[in-house]
Amino acid sequence: MAPGADLPRRHGWLLYGVLLLAAVLGSTGLAVSQGALVGAVRHGAQSTADRVLLRTTCGDIVVVLYADAAPAHVEQILQLVRHGVYDTTHIYRVEPTFLVQTSDANDRRIPLSAAQRSVLRPIPFERNEFLHRRGSLTMARRLDDLNSAESSFSILLVDAPHLDGDFTVFGRVEWGWDVLDEICRAPRDENNRPEERIEIEKATVVPPGATREELELRDATPVQGRGSDIGARSALGWLVGTLALLGGIVMVAARRGAHRLAGALGGIIAFLGVLSLLVLYGAETQRQSLLALVLFIGLLVSFKLLSRFEEARGR
Repeated sequence: MAPGADLPRRHGWLLYGVLLLAAVLGSTGLAVSQGALVGAVRHGAQSTADRVLLRTTCGDIVVVLYADAAPAHVEQILQLVRHGVYDTTHIYRVEPTFLVQTSDANDRRIPLSAAQRSVLRPIPFERNEFLHRRGSLTMARRLDDLNSAESSFSILLVDAPHLDGDFTVFGRVEWGWDVLDEICRAPRDENNRPEERIEIEKATVVPPGATREELELRDATPVQGRGSDIGARSALGWLVGTLALLGGIVMVAARRGAHRLAGALGGIIAFLGVLSLLVLYGAETQRQSLLALVLFIGLLVSFKLLSRFEEARGR
């Protein structure tokens, strides 16, 4: 048989191989397309799902919650938000090459009420298909207990595959990356704690379908822009405190020397100084018991000195 007589059979096998390869590639492409379509549908579904608005002192952040993938986590988060548990918590850890983490609910400026404490409970670990990617929300927990997550969570700033399978991803950032960038620019101490408190002023559940314009989201505000205000308040506090102390000294000295006018003026200065300190740092006393105690003692002492001066003047 001539060599060319076998060509049709060879072409047949070649054609069969081409068709088989095309079928495999076609089915693979279809599977990829279907996977992408499913992913797009899920992504769109999540956009109309539960969302939470975090109003911080640096601006507003909106996050989407994955109720289907982490139902227990999302249920807990929504309950905490509706009870105002996240209000006056703060950003306590910032690592620009890793994450931004919120404080525990017990670390609020305003203490938790009994009703708020009642909704705090450990969340069971939920493993799902979501990976730890940039923008993911992942629940914080104790390293020795998978089921110890409660209220603190992190926003990932980079991909973190080493967390996959050990922590629950329950949402992602939708809007507010400019705010997160500003938070990362804030000065931090050696433990990655912001030097100036970055507070979550209010957390609310976003109405379904609400747009960015309807929510009236606030743009990012530099943390450094408020540092001068805090510095001025601190300087004013030292000045007022010094005047109050000098007023008390003058009043005591005038009482011993029987200088009534100087004693009266000193007493008035001391009393008004303590009141001014209460006005300046009244909000701080809600979370700093030592400061509240010092101001309370100062007020009592000023009252006592004034009463003694009046007794001495009446003799």
